[in-house]
Amino acid sequence: MTATSTARRWLAAGLLALGAATLAAAPAAAQNDSDPPKAPSILPQPNSGEKPRYQGAPGTASQYLAMGLTVGGVAMIALLIVRDSKKARARRDAAEADTRDA
Repeated sequence: MTATSTARRWLAAGLLALGAATLAAAPAAAQNDSDPPKAPSILPQPNSGEKPRYQGAPGTASQYLAMGLTVGGVAMIALLIVRDSKKARARRDAAEADTRDA
């Protein structure tokens, strides 16, 4: 048995034990009928039916624009990294081919 397979078995056993412990603890929390009353919150609850009151509130166009720009920026960075790595790999392969031919 190799060290990698032993490590994988220990990892699988640990994840299984963690999952079993999580499942065992979940019903006990769900059966508690005497939940304390909820404290008032300044944040609106999801699906509370309130429309945004000001620009920049969750659910407004500026929030969606900020998310779109963030996702677009991360995608652009990833594309630039992929493009540059392909160029570097091509240059490296060309240099290795030149050294083999010489």
